[in-house]
Amino acid sequence: MTSLRLDIAREAILILNGASKPVGVADARLRRPQPGIPVGGPEINVYLAAEDVEVKGGRHGPLYQRRMRLVIECRDVTSDPEEVDPILDPPLVWISKALNASDNIHRKATDVVEGSTTWMTFYQERIYPIAAVSFIIDYQASRRDPESTG
Repeated sequence: MTSLRLDIAREAILILNGASKPVGVADARLRRPQPGIPVGGPEINVYLAAEDVEVKGGRHGPLYQRRMRLVIECRDVTSDPEEVDPILDPPLVWISKALNASDNIHRKATDVVEGSTTWMTFYQERIYPIAAVSFIIDYQASRRDPESTG
Protein backbone atom coordinates (compact mmCIF):
# COMPACT_ATOMS: atom_id res chain seq x y z
CA MET A 1 0.00 0.00 0.00
CA THR A 2 1.35 3.41 -0.98
CA SER A 3 -0.01 6.92 -0.96
CA LEU A 4 -1.01 8.79 -4.10
CA ARG A 5 2.01 11.10 -3.60
CA LEU A 6 4.39 8.15 -3.83
CA ASP A 7 2.44 6.73 -6.78
CA ILE A 8 2.89 10.06 -8.59
CA ALA A 9 6.64 10.11 -7.84
CA ARG A 10 6.99 6.55 -9.14
CA GLU A 11 4.98 7.42 -12.24
CA ALA A 12 7.40 10.30 -12.92
CA ILE A 13 10.30 7.83 -12.69
CA LEU A 14 8.61 5.44 -15.13
CA ILE A 15 8.09 8.33 -17.56
CA LEU A 16 11.71 9.47 -17.27
CA ASN A 17 13.02 5.93 -17.77
CA GLY A 18 10.67 5.23 -20.70
CA ALA A 19 11.60 3.90 -24.12
CA SER A 20 12.07 7.37 -25.63
CA LYS A 21 14.71 8.39 -23.05
CA PRO A 22 17.75 9.77 -24.91
CA VAL A 23 20.96 7.77 -24.97
CA GLY A 24 23.37 8.96 -22.30
CA VAL A 25 20.71 10.25 -19.90
CA ALA A 26 20.91 8.40 -16.57
CA ASP A 27 18.06 6.32 -15.20
CA ALA A 28 15.91 8.13 -12.67
CA ARG A 29 15.43 6.65 -9.20
CA LEU A 30 13.58 7.54 -6.03
CA ARG A 31 16.32 8.92 -3.82
CA ARG A 32 16.89 11.91 -1.56
CA PRO A 33 19.88 14.14 -2.26
CA GLN A 34 23.09 13.42 -0.44
CA PRO A 35 24.86 16.80 -0.28
CA GLY A 36 28.62 16.75 -0.38
CA ILE A 37 28.85 13.09 -1.42
CA PRO A 38 30.61 12.79 -4.79
CA VAL A 39 29.00 10.82 -7.61
CA GLY A 40 30.82 8.52 -9.99
CA GLY A 41 28.79 9.54 -13.04
CA PRO A 42 25.47 10.99 -14.09
CA GLU A 43 22.50 10.56 -11.72
CA ILE A 44 18.85 11.57 -11.76
CA ASN A 45 17.22 11.51 -8.33
CA VAL A 46 13.51 12.04 -7.75
CA TYR A 47 12.17 13.03 -4.34
CA LEU A 48 9.27 14.68 -2.57
CA ALA A 49 10.21 18.11 -1.21
CA ALA A 50 7.04 19.65 0.25
CA GLU A 51 3.28 19.38 0.27
CA ASP A 52 0.49 21.80 1.18
CA VAL A 53 -2.98 20.55 2.04
CA GLU A 54 -6.37 22.25 1.87
CA VAL A 55 -9.62 20.62 3.00
CA LYS A 56 -12.30 20.69 0.29
CA GLY A 57 -15.85 21.17 1.47
CA GLY A 58 -15.09 22.95 4.72
CA ARG A 59 -13.31 21.85 7.86
CA HIS A 60 -14.92 18.40 7.83
CA GLY A 61 -14.98 17.93 4.06
CA PRO A 62 -14.28 14.49 2.58
CA LEU A 63 -11.34 15.49 0.35
CA TYR A 64 -7.91 17.01 0.66
CA GLN A 65 -6.66 19.16 -2.20
CA ARG A 66 -2.92 18.56 -2.14
CA ARG A 67 -0.15 20.59 -3.80
CA MET A 68 3.09 18.65 -3.83
CA ARG A 69 6.54 19.80 -4.90
CA LEU A 70 8.36 16.98 -6.65
CA VAL A 71 12.06 17.64 -7.25
CA ILE A 72 14.12 15.97 -9.94
CA GLU A 73 17.82 16.43 -9.33
CA CYS A 74 20.54 15.87 -11.94
CA ARG A 75 24.09 15.28 -10.74
CA ASP A 76 27.27 14.59 -12.62
CA VAL A 77 31.04 14.86 -12.39
CA THR A 78 33.64 16.55 -14.59
CA SER A 79 37.19 17.87 -14.52
CA ASP A 80 36.48 20.64 -17.03
CA PRO A 81 35.04 23.89 -15.63
CA GLU A 82 33.56 24.69 -19.04
CA GLU A 83 31.40 21.52 -18.90
CA VAL A 84 29.62 22.44 -15.65
CA ASP A 85 26.44 23.77 -17.31
CA PRO A 86 26.54 21.88 -20.63
CA ILE A 87 26.88 18.51 -18.88
CA LEU A 88 23.51 18.99 -17.12
CA ASP A 89 21.59 20.40 -20.08
CA PRO A 90 20.62 17.12 -21.83
CA PRO A 91 18.97 15.57 -18.74
CA LEU A 92 17.25 18.87 -17.86
CA VAL A 93 15.82 19.14 -21.37
CA TRP A 94 14.64 15.52 -21.19
CA ILE A 95 13.00 15.96 -17.78
CA SER A 96 11.10 19.03 -18.90
CA LYS A 97 10.04 17.48 -22.20
CA ALA A 98 9.03 14.10 -20.75
CA LEU A 99 7.00 15.29 -17.77
CA ASN A 100 5.32 18.21 -19.51
CA ALA A 101 4.24 16.01 -22.43
CA SER A 102 3.09 12.98 -20.43
CA ASP A 103 -0.56 12.08 -20.10
CA ASN A 104 0.25 9.29 -17.63
CA ILE A 105 1.07 11.55 -14.71
CA HIS A 106 -2.13 13.51 -15.37
CA ARG A 107 -4.23 10.40 -14.64
CA LYS A 108 -3.41 10.79 -10.96
CA ALA A 109 -2.80 14.55 -10.82
CA THR A 110 -5.20 17.37 -11.59
CA ASP A 111 -2.36 19.69 -12.64
CA VAL A 112 1.38 19.50 -13.26
CA VAL A 113 3.39 22.71 -13.64
CA GLU A 114 7.14 22.99 -14.00
CA GLY A 115 8.52 25.36 -11.38
CA SER A 116 11.98 26.65 -10.72
CA THR A 117 15.38 25.14 -11.48
CA THR A 118 18.33 25.62 -9.15
CA TRP A 119 21.95 25.05 -10.16
CA MET A 120 24.83 24.51 -7.77
CA THR A 121 28.32 23.10 -7.88
CA PHE A 122 30.68 21.69 -5.32
CA TYR A 123 34.37 21.02 -5.66
CA GLN A 124 36.58 18.31 -4.22
CA GLU A 125 39.17 16.61 -6.36
CA ARG A 126 36.79 17.07 -9.30
CA ILE A 127 33.81 19.31 -10.13
CA TYR A 128 30.31 18.09 -9.18
CA PRO A 129 27.54 20.08 -10.90
CA ILE A 130 23.96 19.70 -9.66
CA ALA A 131 20.66 21.03 -11.03
CA ALA A 132 17.30 20.49 -9.36
CA VAL A 133 14.03 21.19 -11.18
CA SER A 134 10.76 21.40 -9.24
CA PHE A 135 7.36 20.34 -10.48
CA ILE A 136 4.24 21.55 -8.67
CA ILE A 137 1.68 18.75 -8.76
CA ASP A 138 -1.92 19.17 -7.63
CA TYR A 139 -4.03 16.15 -6.78
CA GLN A 140 -6.96 15.18 -4.60
CA ALA A 141 -7.00 12.46 -1.98
CA SER A 142 -9.58 11.13 0.40
CA ARG A 143 -9.28 12.66 3.83
CA ARG A 144 -9.58 9.26 5.48
CA ASP A 145 -7.58 7.22 2.95
CA PRO A 146 -4.41 8.70 1.39
CA GLU A 147 -4.38 5.87 -1.16
CA SER A 148 -7.74 6.92 -2.63
CA THR A 149 -8.85 9.89 -4.69
CA GLY A 150 -12.10 9.91 -2.76
